[in-house]
Amino acid sequence: MHITEEQLLGGALSRLYIKHQWERNPNLSVREIFSSDDGWQLFKQSAAITPNRVDNVNRYGRVATIGSSGKYYCGGYLDYMHCRCCNGGCGPNNGCNCSACMELDIEKRRLPKGTLVNRDGAPASRTQKDGKTFYCGRRILQRTIDCNGYCGPHDGPQCDACQALNEQMPRYMALLTSYVYT
Repeated sequence: MHITEEQLLGGALSRLYIKHQWERNPNLSVREIFSSDDGWQLFKQSAAITPNRVDNVNRYGRVATIGSSGKYYCGGYLDYMHCRCCNGGCGPNNGCNCSACMELDIEKRRLPKGTLVNRDGAPASRTQKDGKTFYCGRRILQRTIDCNGYCGPHDGPQCDACQALNEQMPRYMALLTSYVYT
């Protein structure tokens, strides 16, 4: 579900309008507040917002929801470079996310410095061997003579999601080097 700026503004205005009306008359019900023309217009603007789907607002001020991969997505455009693995949008349900939504992924999961979340929703860290290659450590690869079936964790083949994370690293570089929990 994509939430427009008008709907987001409508939701905020609805809450302010309710608060204002209750300050004037604390005995009013929400139904009575929205029975006026002004209240009804604000309610219609915010009706598409389902409170349990609005999880957070990222540092760009966009509403970020958790997609099917367990990652945060705001539906905005990806910052910095566009990768070849997606359409250039942050979500809306899976795939790549912008750096502000990746920051929410890191913060909400309390991941250690240097760890990101790949597009499948798995935490991934760079190997100490070269400091560049991301591995998630999941057993999702085909077992071969050269591969034990795991993505890393120290060397060897990567899963597709970690390969994509390597391609996206310039977008997330600031998060890798300077992220501090708030």
